[in-house]
Amino acid sequence: MKAPYIVDLSEQTGLYFDVADVFNRYQHQVTFQTHFLPRKRLDKSVEDASLDGLVMGVNPIWFGDLKHEKYLWTSPIFEDTDDFVSFHKIPFEYEGETSLHQKTIGGILGYKYFGVDELAAKDLLTRVNTNEEIHLLDMLLKQRLDVAIVSRSTRQYLEAKNHWLGLFHVSEIPHDRYTRHIMALRSRNDEFEIVAKLLENEQVRRELNLLSYKYQSP
Repeated sequence: MKAPYIVDLSEQTGLYFDVADVFNRYQHQVTFQTHFLPRKRLDKSVEDASLDGLVMGVNPIWFGDLKHEKYLWTSPIFEDTDDFVSFHKIPFEYEGETSLHQKTIGGILGYKYFGVDELAAKDLLTRVNTNEEIHLLDMLLKQRLDVAIVSRSTRQYLEAKNHWLGLFHVSEIPHDRYTRHIMALRSRNDEFEIVAKLLENEQVRRELNLLSYKYQSP
């Protein structure tokens, strides 16, 4: 799970649950519900074309579909950034790959980080994995990592929630910037077209923007 997108599964709270609510208020052809699916199960259901629904908050590069030829993709619903984050008393600034040499870098298990994994394979840095980004931030506070790669939206949410404002330094140069979209198999074109049309609605867009700000100060 990844806050603020999914905050609590049992309580069904988080940005993606709110997005489904917005979609349901602006149309009545389909009832949208948000469900969490682990990445391995998602990949399998996409691969064997058994996916029964749309995928929220993903990027074409994560599915090897930069040209949008395999699947259907909406316009971006959110923008995000993966930052190099460090403890404020020991600030780290990314200045190219050599600045990562001999560092202990935190990341999420199963995620691929370009420019980092290659150095780890050559033993030029040490990569440490956790299951959630809150653990990465906690390890930075305990000075068990030199730097961690954390999405900006998640860090801002966790900083506000845990009263951590001012405790982290963010490198001026991030690891990556990307957009989040809604993806669908071509067999789900009817539902996809409903969502695509919703995202052309200025009021829907305005509500989605307000939702993203909401989770920066929970």
